[in-house]
Amino acid sequence: MSRVRVVSYNVHGLRRGPAVAEVLRELAPDIVGVQEPGRGPLGHWRLHLLCRRTGLRAVGPPWRTVALLVAPGLEVSSSRRLRLPRDRPTAHRPWPQARGALIAQVGGLSVVVLHLGLSAGARTGQLDALDGVRTGDVRRVVLADLNERPGGSSWRRLTSPLVDAARDAGSTYPAVEPEARIDAVLIGAGIVVRSAHVARSQAARTASDHLPVAVDLAPAPAVDLAVDLGGVR
Repeated sequence: MSRVRVVSYNVHGLRRGPAVAEVLRELAPDIVGVQEPGRGPLGHWRLHLLCRRTGLRAVGPPWRTVALLVAPGLEVSSSRRLRLPRDRPTAHRPWPQARGALIAQVGGLSVVVLHLGLSAGARTGQLDALDGVRTGDVRRVVLADLNERPGGSSWRRLTSPLVDAARDAGSTYPAVEPEARIDAVLIGAGIVVRSAHVARSQAARTASDHLPVAVDLAPAPAVDLAVDLGGVR
């Protein structure tokens, strides 16, 4: 793995697909973990249009509330979908929302795209379902909308043993006047951060209700790649 730019981006159903495409062209990512790409035939079509507008390619269709995009020429050696427990109905959302994760080996990185639920109970159950996902090697990258501020239980579980790669990048939600950091890029010990920022261009502030997090990564100078860090707890 040479230097690579990863992005975590909740695109709010791609309701403003051309603006999202503009943001991604500005960022020029190698790997994009997408949350809320849209579902059903309309979601598939919107994601297809996003790929056409950006030159990125989708690793399969959207899966529940996540999708994975990669730059041309970047090898995807394997990918799988993981079903997570649904969110429970609430007064504001009276139907259970399906949740899932995408896991792929991309260009020497082990990538997880994740979108956790709105309630603490839902997030706990969804992370419990991830306990069987071993880090495998120390080049794990988690691209996530955690729906929770740093310091919450989901952040604590995921940052042991992973590292918060965008700790000082700033808030991501809501996009117009961001005051909460609920979107994350988390990395294993075999990776170092070269730079990290939250995109704050005019296009980014209007394309979605979240701002994207972009992190430039590179291999750590020396690391024992045989280390198994255990489950993402």
